[in-house]
Amino acid sequence: MKNSPSHLILSAPCLWLSCLALVVGAWSGQAAEKDKASPVFETGIIAGPTAAYSHPRYVSLARLTNGDLLSVFAGMVDASPDKAAIWSSYSEDHGRTWSKPVIAVDTPETMDADPSIVVTKDRVLVVATTRKAKELISTTFPFATSRDQGRTWTPSGEINHFHNYSSGKLQAATRLRSGRLLQPFCWDQILEKKGSTIKEPAERNMISVAAVLYSDDDGHTWKRGGDLDITGVPGGGGINGLDEICLAEMSDGSIYALCRTGVDHLYEARSTDQGMTWSKPKPSALVASNAPASLTVLDQPKGTLVVIWNETAKNDRKPLSVAYSTDDARTWSKSRTVFKDYSPYPSIAQAADGTIVASWFQKVDGGTAIGFARFNWAWLTAQP
Repeated sequence: MKNSPSHLILSAPCLWLSCLALVVGAWSGQAAEKDKASPVFETGIIAGPTAAYSHPRYVSLARLTNGDLLSVFAGMVDASPDKAAIWSSYSEDHGRTWSKPVIAVDTPETMDADPSIVVTKDRVLVVATTRKAKELISTTFPFATSRDQGRTWTPSGEINHFHNYSSGKLQAATRLRSGRLLQPFCWDQILEKKGSTIKEPAERNMISVAAVLYSDDDGHTWKRGGDLDITGVPGGGGINGLDEICLAEMSDGSIYALCRTGVDHLYEARSTDQGMTWSKPKPSALVASNAPASLTVLDQPKGTLVVIWNETAKNDRKPLSVAYSTDDARTWSKSRTVFKDYSPYPSIAQAADGTIVASWFQKVDGGTAIGFARFNWAWLTAQP
């Protein structure tokens, strides 16, 4: 029966379908490889002005353990700054589309801003930087916890930052290969002494010190890491000292830091002991003025470092540029422009499919919006 004509008649369509499947599969694979090799660049909006907030600002991005992307930002209310809260939105398709934002942290009658994300093994934390809007006195780090990949949030207390006035905490915590979590932030030398005041314009009269908190128990408790200080370097009309620090772990296990300054370059430093001490900060090769950067290490291509920042010596926070390094931040590629207009406080992460996703806030009718761009390695390395 095995070789009967009826069997052959019945088997022929199956054989034909199997061959077709192989052809289609091969074609799909070739198309996927072609798409991967072709430059891709897309832009969009995560959140714009709403009835709840007119000025969404200060965004932080991170990839979650299930492969989704999470975006958190401060929903600022110009008429009532103390109503500002931290909102979150997630993407299930590698940054193409984003969920409707929901509140993650909302401290009553107090301004929640400068959010950061901590991705642990079994939960996600969103940490705010909170103070009364009209008071430069002290800040707290209240946080909320999600156990469902950023869909819902539960208020969970405060993280001790060990200083009186801390800020500049916009980058997601970095998980080292050892398992240690590093959370970058900064604190002010003048306001460290309780009762001290700062003259207006406040930013020009602050003296900022970059710093890290670290956790060796997956974000349950936090301790003080090392400080990065350039006291004595004038701000040139911007912030004095080092502010708004971002981190990345290098191929040799050292930690690389980039910090906002008020002068004409981002400053860099390195740690060889997991953030406990740092080399003397020095100007990096990246031209910038009074605006922060963001870093991410790619897993595709493995170990490549990507930076996004406002590449200008002027205090106008445009354009927004991106560059990469394949030698642990010793040299950088020629930059490419991600957004040509006003675009401060960027954040960057790599999606699970290898796409690089960046976000920032920009001016729009009625306020500001959280903008984003998606691009691939082929676009980043193509000649502009």
